[in-house]
Amino acid sequence: MTENKIITVPKTMSLIERISGVSEEISKWIESLEEPFNVNTDVMHLAKYERNDKYRYHYTLDRAVKGPDKKTASRKSVGII
Repeated sequence: MTENKIITVPKTMSLIERISGVSEEISKWIESLEEPFNVNTDVMHLAKYERNDKYRYHYTLDRAVKGPDKKTASRKSVGII
């Protein structure tokens, strides 16, 4: 199962403020999930980044893509190949 989140911040924010704000939004998103984030099987990654009049970060949460004997997701499971 895949879940998505788009975080939009003003272009006027400094890099430090953007990082802090986006990090806070990701933390809130993870805490609000009905099914808790499982660090052993789930993978979150930045799927897309847009910079127009605002910064838009598109995050994807892929559930159960890491194998039990793997510490990272396979390249295929996160759409790299």
